[in-house]
Amino acid sequence: KGTYELYAFLGKPLVDVVQFFFILSIIGGIHELGHAYATKIYGGEVHDIGVALLYFTPAFYCDTTDAILFPDKWSRFWVTTAGIYIEGFICSAATALWVASYPDSLLHGLAFKTMLFTGVSTIFFNINPLIKIDGYYALSSGLELPELRADSMR
Repeated sequence: KGTYELYAFLGKPLVDVVQFFFILSIIGGIHELGHAYATKIYGGEVHDIGVALLYFTPAFYCDTTDAILFPDKWSRFWVTTAGIYIEGFICSAATALWVASYPDSLLHGLAFKTMLFTGVSTIFFNINPLIKIDGYYALSSGLELPELRADSMR
């Protein structure tokens, strides 16, 4: 019930919609900073990181193309999964805050929304190898098949 209520915008007060986009923006930014930080740890450079509007929704991005040059496939894998990894930490922290905070408080509500958003987005979108985002790139990097989708279509 809570997940449906979080993602259904019809009949919601404006404050809930603003909170959702605020949480989405913060988590999206931290997710991409995770990719950038992992790229820097393994010796790469991040030449572009930012946000664009895609159907009035913020779409964050990070240029991690230097990871292609890493000789170790596990370095490339960790750069690809860094965003998923950091969202797991955010989800864990939000869950702890949700459990520890008083019901009907602002912190309790924000922690609940953050926990649901990070949990759902990580499981259904980021880890999913059928969508050409983090899960797909992690799988293609792990299998060392950079054109996995194109090759499978042929």
